[in-house]
Amino acid sequence: MFSTNDNAGHVRINFTTNVALADKINPVAMTAEKPKVISTPVTMGGYRYPILEDMAQGRHFQILKARIAGEDDTEAQEMIDAVLDDSDTALSYVDAATLTVVQIDGWNEKLGDHGWTIWAGQKSFKRIKTMVRPFRLADCPERQ
Repeated sequence: MFSTNDNAGHVRINFTTNVALADKINPVAMTAEKPKVISTPVTMGGYRYPILEDMAQGRHFQILKARIAGEDDTEAQEMIDAVLDDSDTALSYVDAATLTVVQIDGWNEKLGDHGWTIWAGQKSFKRIKTMVRPFRLADCPERQ
């Protein structure tokens, strides 16, 4: 699973359920004016990731963001390749010039093993993006 000390590299953590990791990164990121890591529904105004929570089945998960590396930036490309090849990487997609990667601790599985059927089509990209978007669940009090 990807980890960083300051969230200033080519790949950064956008969200994590691992509060200890966020607590380690955030003080350094805030002093260096780097992106802060969001780690709890409280800091997100009550938003949750129900689809990813279901996939993770109680394990930690995180959402990583990276800019697509240029042809000359071999260091960034090697880091992105390492994250994509990690066994904890559940899915990823590219939107414009940004790569989004979802990692689930101890994943090493396929989406099909969890009953997901994947087809390539015109709306596939839009549906994958929906999987990694937070939803506001204030109208659903039983889900906390």
